[in-house]
Amino acid sequence: MARIAIVDDEPAITRIVVHALAGEGHEIHCAHTLRQGMETAVLHACEVVILDVVLPDGNGLESISTFMELPGSPEVIIITGFAENDSAQVALECGVFDYLQKPFSQSDVRLACTRALEFRKTRKQKSGLSLVRCEEIVGGSLALRSCLESVANAAASNQNVLITGETGTGKELFARALHDNSARRVGNFVVVDCAAIKSSLMDSTLFGHEKGAFTGADSRREGLVEQADKGTLFLDEIGELTLKEQKKFLRLLESRQFYPLGSKRKIDCDFRVVCATNRDLDQMVLGGSFRMDLLYRIRGRHIHLPPLRERPVDVQELAHYYTEKICRRMQIEPKQIYPEFMEALAGYDWPGNVRELTHTLDDCIASYPDDAFLQPRYLPTRIRLAVKDLEENGNGAATPPERGSGAEKTAADMLPDWKTFRRLALDGVEKDYYSRIYEQTGGCVKTMAEASGVTRARVYDLVKKHGIGR
Repeated sequence: MARIAIVDDEPAITRIVVHALAGEGHEIHCAHTLRQGMETAVLHACEVVILDVVLPDGNGLESISTFMELPGSPEVIIITGFAENDSAQVALECGVFDYLQKPFSQSDVRLACTRALEFRKTRKQKSGLSLVRCEEIVGGSLALRSCLESVANAAASNQNVLITGETGTGKELFARALHDNSARRVGNFVVVDCAAIKSSLMDSTLFGHEKGAFTGADSRREGLVEQADKGTLFLDEIGELTLKEQKKFLRLLESRQFYPLGSKRKIDCDFRVVCATNRDLDQMVLGGSFRMDLLYRIRGRHIHLPPLRERPVDVQELAHYYTEKICRRMQIEPKQIYPEFMEALAGYDWPGNVRELTHTLDDCIASYPDDAFLQPRYLPTRIRLAVKDLEENGNGAATPPERGSGAEKTAADMLPDWKTFRRLALDGVEKDYYSRIYEQTGGCVKTMAEASGVTRARVYDLVKKHGIGR
């Protein structure tokens, strides 16, 4: 038996789903708005959420990640109609398990839920066996957990891997985690910065040289490729290579052989290739600036790292982790973080991602090393202005518009922008959840952290943020 939430405001659809699943012995809970759906999924620890696209207070597609990141990480099945042809594709790209297209039958519902629960059971069993060891990859969001699962799967194979993502998302960190969790961890993890190597020095840098190969070559030098034997060769920013340089790498990857400069001795080398880039290689192929055959060669597996703005729930944990790390490095007392400081961090989009966040914290702590608390006024002006702009333009409470009224709505009558609405809705669910946990545990922070799956530091912040226990 499983706990399943149905989030749909159409009684006919709700009846079909309830009748289909009630006979299977499942515990069914119905909700008619996004807000009610989130509260229901949290309150009853639902394992599956069946979510309609069109709801009175928002679009189900835009709330998929919110539902998937609720405590328990339920599987999401989307309900979509013929008039919403793109909904299924968008939903699958967002990570939902499946979709039901109207009109659907009771057997369609039962099959989708059965498969979702089987997948959930398999994933849960597998997650205990595929733990990725890397203390610097911090966060508990669904998007991050999905990336770590991909790293664990890739580490168990010997395929070439392509890691993509915006600048600052931690591509090298994930590449190191892949190496450290693979059978090749006994070998070297060798970084090749493709954007920094001069074309004239590439052969010598990659393949090494013999003594006397050129003026100044006083001794034999081992190249980066040879250093990666039995280990991992990490090609960072591979999208920066010229077509001529790409051809050299393609030949190397195909043969796993090379000649050091000045040598007639061919060297065989056993290495795994992991590549990273912040560029769209498919578009580069279409534009003629990247070789299609090289792309196919390096993309045995593909791991895409989401930007920090798409996993805002990780900001708090990252802030605590790096604040503590920076204080240790500077050999100063650990700093406490004001809730307002944390709210400002959570309200910023972080275009530079985790790298920008860590540099910001570093600057705040270095500028005020003797202060015991991190305060909002320590943040750079650009961040404070961005957060202030968000607060001024998207924080008003709004009443959901009446459907089918035919009346035109002014800007003041409309819902706030989705980002603000999502944050407000999740705040309400978060407060309700931790208030209940607080009551059940008698306010024991250690037990609250264990029950909810977050750190103690985060529990402290959430209790303070929502005024729980006062």
